[in-house]
Amino acid sequence: MTFLRPCLAAVWLNLVSLRQRIWPALVVVVGVACVVATLLSMLSMTVGLRHTWQRAGSPDRAIILPADARQEGDGTVSRAEAEIIKDAPGIARDAKGRAIADSEIITYLVVRRRDTGGRGFIQLRSFGPEALALRPEFRIISGRMVQPGKHEMVVGAEAPGQFVGVGLGDKITMPDGLWPVVGVFKTNDDLVQSQLVADSDTVMPVLRKTAYTSVTVRLGGANALAMLTRAITTNPALTVTAERQSDYFNRRSAQFSDLNDALVYGVSVLLGLGALLAAVNILYSAVMARRCEIATMRALGFGAVPVALAVAVEGLLLSLSGAVIGASVAYGLFNGVQDVSQNVAFHHTFSPEMIALGLAWALLIGLLGGVLPAIHAARLPVADGLRAS
Repeated sequence: MTFLRPCLAAVWLNLVSLRQRIWPALVVVVGVACVVATLLSMLSMTVGLRHTWQRAGSPDRAIILPADARQEGDGTVSRAEAEIIKDAPGIARDAKGRAIADSEIITYLVVRRRDTGGRGFIQLRSFGPEALALRPEFRIISGRMVQPGKHEMVVGAEAPGQFVGVGLGDKITMPDGLWPVVGVFKTNDDLVQSQLVADSDTVMPVLRKTAYTSVTVRLGGANALAMLTRAITTNPALTVTAERQSDYFNRRSAQFSDLNDALVYGVSVLLGLGALLAAVNILYSAVMARRCEIATMRALGFGAVPVALAVAVEGLLLSLSGAVIGASVAYGLFNGVQDVSQNVAFHHTFSPEMIALGLAWALLIGLLGGVLPAIHAARLPVADGLRAS
C-alpha cells in the first residue's frame, strides 16, 4: 500500500489537470479514433467477404475440376467425363441409387451496377436434376424454382441490391433473347446468393457449350474423398482433380483476403505511426508545461515511478478513449452494410476479435506514446522545475 498510494495519487493529480490541456488531449483521442475506425472498417470488409466465400463450401461435398484448372470456369468437363465421375465410389446416393452429384456450368452475364450505373458482371450457375438434393441450404423465398426445359432463371437474394434489372419479374438478356426471373432464393449467406441459377440442359445449347465447367458431389462417408480421388485420378479416361469443397473455397478466399489483410495492416501501421508521433509530442509538451507541478510533487515526496506512471496512464486512457470512439463509429457506419467485390455481394462483418484487436492496437499506441514522456518526467530535475515557476 505504501507504494500503491502515491502512484494512485499521482495518477489522480495528473488526470485532474487534464482539463487544462483538453484540446491537445483531444488531438490524441481523435487521432487514435481515426486509426481504429479505419482498421476496423477495412477489416470488416475483408472478414465479411471471406466469410461469404467460406460459407459456400461444405466439408460434406467435393468439387471436381479439370486438372489444369484452379477455379470454377477455368476448364471443361465433358458430358462423358461427368457420367464417369458420377459412377465413381465415395459419392453418396439417393433412395433410387442415383449419385447425389451435379454437373454445373459457370459463366458471366453483363448487367448494370446499381451503385455506379456502370457495367458489371453477375455469375450464372446452372443446376441439374440433383442440385437441390446436393444443396439442402438452397431455398426459394419468393416466386418459384425454374422448371427444366424453360428459359427462365432464379436470382440470389443479394444480387438485386447490387445489380439493376435482376429482380423478381425482370428479364435477363441471353444470346437467344430475354429470360424472366421467376424466383428469389437464399442459401447460406454465401457467394451463391449473389448469382443467377438456371437449368443446365436448357443453358448449354443457348450458350453454345458442349461441356460443363465442374462437377460437385455429396461425399458418402469418412473416407469418401480418398476413395473418390483415387478412382478419378487413376482412370485414364479422366483428367480431373477432386477437392473438398470447404477446402476449395478456403483456398480461393485466401487468394484475395491475404492481400487485403496486408493492405489493411499496412495502412493501419502508417496511420498508427502518425497517431504515435502525435501522442509523444503532446505528452512531451504536457510534461514540459507541468514541469513546475511535477517538481513540486517530487519535492513533496512523490518518487520517480509514480510520476512516470501518471504520464503513461494518461497516454493509455487517451488512446483507450479514442479506441472506443473509433470502434463505435466504425460499427455504427459499417456493420451489416452490403458491399460488392469480385462480383460477390457481401455484408461488412464485425466480431469480438476485431474489436479486441482495435483496442489492443490503440493501447499499444498509448503505451509507446507515453513511455518516452514518462521517462522524461521521471528524470526531470526538481531544482530546474521549481526554478521554472
